[in-house]
Amino acid sequence: MADRIKGITIELDGDTTKLTKALKESNREIKNSQMALRDIDKLLQLDPGNTQLLQQKFQYLGREIDATKNKLNTLHEAEKQALESGNMPADDFDKLQREIVETEQELKNLEQGYNELGNSASQQVEIVSVKMETLSDKMRKVGDSMQNVGDKMTNIGNTMTKSITVPIVAAGGVAVKSAADFEEALAKVSTIADETEVSADDMRKAILDLSNETGIGAAEIAESVYNAISAGQKTGDAVNFVSKAAKLSRAGFTSVASSLDIMTTTMNAYKMKASDVTRVSDVLIQTQNLGKTTVDELAASMGKAIPTAKSNGVELETLAGSYAVMTANGIATAETTTYLNSMMNELGKQGTSAANAFAEGTKEIKEGGLTMKEAMDMGWSL
Repeated sequence: MADRIKGITIELDGDTTKLTKALKESNREIKNSQMALRDIDKLLQLDPGNTQLLQQKFQYLGREIDATKNKLNTLHEAEKQALESGNMPADDFDKLQREIVETEQELKNLEQGYNELGNSASQQVEIVSVKMETLSDKMRKVGDSMQNVGDKMTNIGNTMTKSITVPIVAAGGVAVKSAADFEEALAKVSTIADETEVSADDMRKAILDLSNETGIGAAEIAESVYNAISAGQKTGDAVNFVSKAAKLSRAGFTSVASSLDIMTTTMNAYKMKASDVTRVSDVLIQTQNLGKTTVDELAASMGKAIPTAKSNGVELETLAGSYAVMTANGIATAETTTYLNSMMNELGKQGTSAANAFAEGTKEIKEGGLTMKEAMDMGWSL
């Protein structure tokens, strides 16, 4: 909504400009894509199986998603500058916040629609594949009697026209690509999966079931399962792990890949078990709820602070609480990471001024003073 943010300025490449002007290109691409999609949807009502129209719908949805992401990045940059400078009027900052929330919701809806479109196409091709296998079995049983070959081939041809050609036309080339992407991703999973834990057939079914449940494309789910196993999750836990990441991505305004990354980084650093995945997800959501940040922003930077925190005895909940407090008080998520990392490194590394001062101030507790990790292990507040 251009009127909402009218008058707000932002600095780009050293030049100060109106935020509406900075968003002009993104908004133009969004508007053009929306116009094209409305026209495509009208035509698809008349001809649902038109493959060219289906391909164009994917194309323009992708364009609108990219443009909306660019818009959201610019809005977040404006928010960051406002927090750093403190010069933006409170009313303007509130309007900017509402614009960000609205744009995040629009992006979420667009990505959901894109995934549902791809998922629907994948399912269609899966049905076609099953029917082709059934036909193949029937053809092998045609028999040696040449007298009825002509009639049988005619029947098979009719069945193929009704059961294969029509669905393929409806699904189109897009569906075929989605199915191919899924098979390729599934093949990657098979190279590292432990089939003594989960068979290939069971893994395929679990991925498709999760795709149906979440509306996320089966190929993306399979790719995430591969990444989860690569990051150290057991094959038997991988699909459930990805399920949690998918739910976190929706609640945290981010992608499944980003959710997966922050969750695996956290669990590996703290040497957690698969059963702790819900704990990690809940902590990240609570940080988003209590602070002025999102899981997407945490995923982009918090991973840099987690190993430092772990090595200095700082528990996950304590670290997350620091993010909630600092971002709630106007410090951007990326800057919070920088400040926390610096603080923990200075206090935790022996020989630094901060570590020496800390040791000096705790000599009455222990001869020579405490290290930061010792203090954390004793239950001190960060």
